[in-house]
Amino acid sequence: MKLIFLILFTSITEVVSQGRGCIIDGDTSFPEGTNPTLTCVCPNSDATDKLWWCFTEAGCEQTEGLEVGAHYNIESDYQATERETKSVLTIKNIAIEDKGEYTCRSTTGNSFSHTITSVYADVSTLDPEGDAQLEYGEDLTLTCTSDPSNTIEWTKDEKTVLDQGDNPVGVDDDVVNVKGGILKIKDANINHAGLYQCNVAKNSERKRSVELWTKIDVKADLSVKVTEGKDAEIKCVARSYPQPKVTWRVPGQNQTIEGTKGNTDDDDDTYTYTSTLQIMDVTQRQYYTCIASHQFTNSTETDILLRVRGKLAWLWPFLIILGISIILAAIFVTLHFKEGRDGDEEEDEEESPMISGKPKNIPAATPADPDA
Repeated sequence: MKLIFLILFTSITEVVSQGRGCIIDGDTSFPEGTNPTLTCVCPNSDATDKLWWCFTEAGCEQTEGLEVGAHYNIESDYQATERETKSVLTIKNIAIEDKGEYTCRSTTGNSFSHTITSVYADVSTLDPEGDAQLEYGEDLTLTCTSDPSNTIEWTKDEKTVLDQGDNPVGVDDDVVNVKGGILKIKDANINHAGLYQCNVAKNSERKRSVELWTKIDVKADLSVKVTEGKDAEIKCVARSYPQPKVTWRVPGQNQTIEGTKGNTDDDDDTYTYTSTLQIMDVTQRQYYTCIASHQFTNSTETDILLRVRGKLAWLWPFLIILGISIILAAIFVTLHFKEGRDGDEEEDEEESPMISGKPKNIPAATPADPDA
């Protein structure tokens, strides 16, 4: 009995001291087409120990191991200081049929298995992709194509995950509708613009994306008046996605310049930018051009006429009013004088004894008697 116990104790002590259990390090899920690696480490090994790999086999003899070639690469070495043997298996261009159990085995008889449970297909296409203009009032469909067995995940601006069905994207009733790999935008407006990405769920490294941008709308006064010798200030408001950059073309300068100051709209800081240009000591009438641009389209320009009025221009309204007052006074005097003359004529007619050139109420004279 003591002999049996001694033999068992010696065997256990030897196994523990050798500690030759191998460990495999590697993920269990990989995207299709990548080159994943599995690392097998057998500690407390001897330089004579050899490692080999097997794939989904009932037995794993050295003669049945995987070979270096078009589909696999194997690199093994022995580290004397650590007294461990290490082998790295690389699966080239992994495909769905590469799912299964991989076994690392050594000449000491130790082995360990590792299972790759998932090889998922990457997103293949997105239409449109890159960038595309979002036309106001139009409908737009984004199509993300992948393996039918995969789950497509949509995001907007890299932070908002879009669920199946309608997803609000604006302050009003603006939504995008998601149904699998199809994302639909109806009656588009600027709130729908942004960066859209589709991806097979949990595969964050291989996304397909499209940035939907809008035209640039520019608003500015056609002309601005300023008194000669005074300072002037002109403004230009531009709106688009992405938010536009505003510069100015100034007479007498070859290059465009930035505005004296600029600010975003407190209620619309994502899309609207206002640029203000100050012109000092204005002396002549000139055009200034506001130029709004972003990286996806040609710039939009609008001209603003700076009109200059003389220093005595303030007199003109007074002179006009004075002139009108004089004319009205002259008309009043003329009409009053005419009414006075008409009244005098009526009085003269009432006092006159003549009616139609004949004496009024005077009896005819009696002819003289010739016999008298």
